[in-house]
Amino acid sequence: MLIENPFYLLAGCGLGAAAFNLAMMKVSPQIKDRTRHVVAGTVPVAASFALLIGPHDSVVAYGSDLATIGASLVAGLSAAYGSTRFVRPQRMLTRR
Repeated sequence: MLIENPFYLLAGCGLGAAAFNLAMMKVSPQIKDRTRHVVAGTVPVAASFALLIGPHDSVVAYGSDLATIGASLVAGLSAAYGSTRFVRPQRMLTRR
């Protein structure tokens, strides 16, 4: 199995997506919401798997690995969406 502890991967992708979304909103507020949510939700997932796959010559992903990939993508996208919908930082919102 490629992923040994999926809970930490899901938590890391969710926290990374929320933090990346808020950072993107602060640095460049002209990016539209959907684009920001998609980018912020997928970048931590791609970075996590690049770090997992990087040192190996060949990798076999089993069904549980693929389910974890899908779950971490959903966790990342929902955390990116929820970080601006349910937690509203007043100083960061420049438009609305």
